[in-house]
Amino acid sequence: MSAQATLGAARRAWEMLWDQGRDKDNKKEKLKRRESKKTINRRKKRDKQSKQYQQTQMSGANLDRNDVEFFGDDQYEKRPNTLRVGFHNIFNLPEDRRTSKSRQLINYVVQKGFDCFLMAEVGLNWRKIGHNDRWFERIWGKLKTSKSIFAHNVTELPITKTLHPGGVGMIASEEVTHRVIETGKDPTGLGRWCWMRLQGRNGIRVRIITVYRPCDTPGATTVFQQQNRYLRRHNSKSEPREALYDDLFKACSKWLTVAHQLSVGIDANEDIRTGQTAEFFNTI
Repeated sequence: MSAQATLGAARRAWEMLWDQGRDKDNKKEKLKRRESKKTINRRKKRDKQSKQYQQTQMSGANLDRNDVEFFGDDQYEKRPNTLRVGFHNIFNLPEDRRTSKSRQLINYVVQKGFDCFLMAEVGLNWRKIGHNDRWFERIWGKLKTSKSIFAHNVTELPITKTLHPGGVGMIASEEVTHRVIETGKDPTGLGRWCWMRLQGRNGIRVRIITVYRPCDTPGATTVFQQQNRYLRRHNSKSEPREALYDDLFKACSKWLTVAHQLSVGIDANEDIRTGQTAEFFNTI
């Protein structure tokens, strides 16, 4: 074989290798562009604000604009010598402590500097929660010191699942923890409310209460029906929403006779300016 033929073969082999390498580089570049496009699309989808629809009547009146009211001041960094109390309807805390909702709740309490944080509709049967998902495990490493109390329906434990509608909870954190001198729950075992008693300066004592008052809803596992069964077993003719205020009024009256200041956080499931809720607070 002549030298020219050898050089020609070597050149063709080199060109083949070059083309193969270029094809590989092109494929890698295409994959990178494809992955980058996917990432951008995911970010756009995540950041995209869902369109907010509003309900209107046939006459054109905007129900959402008229009914969804809010008021209050913007929340800034907590000032010195301030007790910050927050209340939120959790609408069912996940069983697994690793879920984003569980982590976000704890982070929210820490970031906003709440001294006492009140919760309604926690939605868990804590007696059936695994050890790794208990409340202590959820706040581990987030709060230096804290004290908490939870209440849920314990009158039907044999038929109660881990995810259990209703229930309330409260946490006192950091500086307030050492001021908690007593805690308590709804004595009926229905988990309608729980409370903490704080010892303040100059002998002032404050009892902070978190309450959940259910809607009148059907379904065997709803909070309303849970409480309704309890009342019927105890030969009471009251309906659950009315019975809650009757029992809470007795408790508040007793607490006020020993010169306790009361701070109540409640999800009343009605306009608190009217109806039974307004009558309750005007009475006490």
